[in-house]
Amino acid sequence: MAFLSHREGKYNHAEEYFLEALILYEESIGLQHSLVACTYCGLGNVYLALAKYDRAESFYQDALNIWQQVSKPQHPLMCTSLNGLAQISMALGNYAQAELYLQ
Repeated sequence: MAFLSHREGKYNHAEEYFLEALILYEESIGLQHSLVACTYCGLGNVYLALAKYDRAESFYQDALNIWQQVSKPQHPLMCTSLNGLAQISMALGNYAQAELYLQ
């Protein structure tokens, strides 16, 4: 539901669903899991769409940290976090930083 809500532009609903998922994950599998990283990316996407760049950056960084711990180097899903961080950098006019994230 979270991803569907995001796709439909219902960002407040998407945020609620993602946050509920985090609570469930914390209770069942812990916070160092690939599902949590995906959820963090989802929240990053929501906050990016709402131009809440500080919050988005925090969630993308958290997701990236998890990916680096639980997966092989250069895992394809790391790109989601890096792309989000690049989009934030571009939105803030920091094109050099965006380029670094995309390399």
